Amino acid sequence: MKHLLICLLFFKFICPWSTEAVGVLTEEEDLEENNGDSGWASFETKFGKLIKRSQLSSSTTEEAWTGRWMPERTSTKKPSTSEEPWTGRWLPEQTTQKFHQAQVAEGGQLKSQFSPNYKEIDLSYLRSDSMGRPDKDCDDGKTNITIDWDQSPINFTCYNPLHRYEPNYKYPAELEEDLIPPAYKAAHLCMDYRIDYSKNIPTYGTHRPLWPRYGEYKFLPKQRWLHNLEHGAVVMLYHPCAHAVEVNRVRKILTGCIRRHIITPYTLMEEDRPIVLVAWGAKLSMSWANADIIRNFISIYAFKAPEGNNARDGQFDHMLEVPAQVISGSDLNDSNICPGQWF
Repeated sequence: MKHLLICLLFFKFICPWSTEAVGVLTEEEDLEENNGDSGWASFETKFGKLIKRSQLSSSTTEEAWTGRWMPERTSTKKPSTSEEPWTGRWLPEQTTQKFHQAQVAEGGQLKSQFSPNYKEIDLSYLRSDSMGRPDKDCDDGKTNITIDWDQSPINFTCYNPLHRYEPNYKYPAELEEDLIPPAYKAAHLCMDYRIDYSKNIPTYGTHRPLWPRYGEYKFLPKQRWLHNLEHGAVVMLYHPCAHAVEVNRVRKILTGCIRRHIITPYTLMEEDRPIVLVAWGAKLSMSWANADIIRNFISIYAFKAPEGNNARDGQFDHMLEVPAQVISGSDLNDSNICPGQWF
């Protein structure tokens, strides 16, 4: 015990605490003890990476603020101050890589034009100046139209006429709305690009430059009638196996309400609601025809579109069977919706 006390007194008064045991020095102490030659290298050899006290204090030189606050950044790399230019398009609906995926045929293969990161999208292929004007190099309504539909009769034929979709009056009509930002503008893609959608029945999105003439078609692909929606039209879709009486009822109401309508068979819908009315940003799915609900849908959603004031007829007429007519009691602009019909 006596020897221990002697050792403690020896270290306290004769050999002060060694800097090697502490492992932290001020720069002044370090330079003073090493005659101006910093000895941090020897400390780092023994104790590993050390932190000087001067490094713990706040620096007098501040880096220029980059306009971005990234507390999660742990690297020493400075954040970039260069921002990529805005592309002019806002696509909040692109929640997956597949959504609105444009593809171009090259050498028999399909090449994706959209990357997983939207900021890397190349928009040089867009040709909005061809909208409404037949252009053989882009869209003339005749060239390469099989890219949207291969002309298969499966899209307009009921192959089991004995198994028609009977109306079920227990199923009410279903209304769905899509929230579309006011700044959204749909792109017009030429016929050398394929257009895919994330939903079976889209209510807005990229489409072809030439919009179809209004009326009823043997079949019309969605890449075409989406352009009519942008002009405020209402599109009626019905499954080929839907009950003919209910289809005729909806058809009669729609054609008696507005001239700007499209009617076409369609197979990508629910069997219990095989009739669908589509407007820009909204759709109404039905099992049977409720006249009041149908008229209300038309009066509320028709012409509520980015180009709803455009009443011009279209240029595409492939498979058109019954051209639309001006409604009696209204005009070419459909100024009077559902004239003479009770609401």
